[in-house]
Amino acid sequence: MTPTYTHCLVLVADGARADLFERLLDSGQLPNIRTHVVDRGCYRRALTVFPSTTGPAHIPFVCGLHPGTANVPGYRWLCRRTHDASRRSIFRNRSLNSPRGLMVGRDMDPEKSDSLYRYFNKPSSVLELVDYCPDKHLYKLILRRLYKVVRAHQTDDWGPVDRMVERVIIQRIRKGSECIIGSFFGIDEYSHLFDPFHEKTVAAYINIDRAIGQIALSLQDQGVYDRTIIAIVSDHGLSSTHTHIPLVDMVKAHGFCPFHYPKLYRRRCDSAVLESGNAMAHLYFKHGGHWGSHWRDDEMKNDARIGPLIATLRSHPPIPFLITRGEDDEIVFTGRNGTLRARRADSRYHVTVDGENPLKEHPVGSFTPDQLFDLTYDQTYPDAVNQLFWLFASPRAGDIIVSSEPGYDLRLQYEDPEHHSSHGSLHREHMHVPLAFSVPFTQTKVRTFDVVPTVLALCGKSPARPLDGRRLASGRDSSRPRAS
Repeated sequence: MTPTYTHCLVLVADGARADLFERLLDSGQLPNIRTHVVDRGCYRRALTVFPSTTGPAHIPFVCGLHPGTANVPGYRWLCRRTHDASRRSIFRNRSLNSPRGLMVGRDMDPEKSDSLYRYFNKPSSVLELVDYCPDKHLYKLILRRLYKVVRAHQTDDWGPVDRMVERVIIQRIRKGSECIIGSFFGIDEYSHLFDPFHEKTVAAYINIDRAIGQIALSLQDQGVYDRTIIAIVSDHGLSSTHTHIPLVDMVKAHGFCPFHYPKLYRRRCDSAVLESGNAMAHLYFKHGGHWGSHWRDDEMKNDARIGPLIATLRSHPPIPFLITRGEDDEIVFTGRNGTLRARRADSRYHVTVDGENPLKEHPVGSFTPDQLFDLTYDQTYPDAVNQLFWLFASPRAGDIIVSSEPGYDLRLQYEDPEHHSSHGSLHREHMHVPLAFSVPFTQTKVRTFDVVPTVLALCGKSPARPLDGRRLASGRDSSRPRAS
């Protein structure tokens, strides 16, 4: 039987907050998204992935994977194995805020990573950071597009970039592309420059809605409107930032010489501080003179230098907890006055708390991963245990993971221009994102990496490799989608 859908269009509203998106949708300020996507299908407040930051959080709707599975654990990371093996390899470390950010596709684990592009004819990547696209001639457009991005950084005007994305998407539709993934960055950039609720930020939402209207007309002109799945999704939320925490200086104060960006060529480093979205960071520590293997929680707490650093960080109010690896497939959340441990055994998580629960309302007991997902979906730190088991599956993840509270980030120096909002943390303000899908599905609790398997199934295609996401069941749910 010929599948109903043959084309897909995934549009990334980078940095869109779920609550603001819902407010604009309900007030009629996003009429094209309402008409061409939500009314034909459904809207959900979805969960993104941790770290909730541009780049890693794009991997779900390109590849259907958690970034930990793909081995891209953050916006910035360090590779222990490559660091010990070579001083020259370009894969020793990464910051996506550089030309090397274009290498995300090559950084991903080739044994596990796949992409939506490979299943469709003439696939197109339009300013999508995870440019894992087999249509190689598209790379010829990168320099021309990057010029506009650099120009936007210089002028603080991201309207031309988003309009360029709209134009290129329409061009690719006219040339017969069956799969397009395009990213609009105006919301994210204006949020960082001003505030998530600033008038320029709100205008960027409305500009995307206008683009949807033009894109829908192009799909109709080409006769593929009814055969095209349209998904509008965000990679992370954003919260206003009033205080920058000098995490690098805090590490230095305990006698460490950390590697950190943009100080790329510091010598004799014994540690690394690598932030993502500025509201989370990976901390790495050498074993003796080598990066070696990862440290465990008990080793670090008993170490003469790392132990006091942990004590300092856990006592800092803007840092609600530190996350480390325990023993025997265990993850440890260490807060100011208590510890939560999650141990994985027999396909279940066994969660215990000693003292005050650092994850606040997180339940204690024995649960399946799906049960924890459902129970914690709307909590302060949604899906925290699942997210960390996925993230620590990456050999590139740090020894300590730091997540800050809303209002704070972890980067004081070298932030140009200064960020007035941040993301990256486990807090629900950063983890809840909007998902508008032009085909109805029944589930009310979904993740962003459910988009890829659902699109493939609707188009009659089977994934070549296992995916972290699940296919969402087609059909309408009787309950009203969550909205403000």
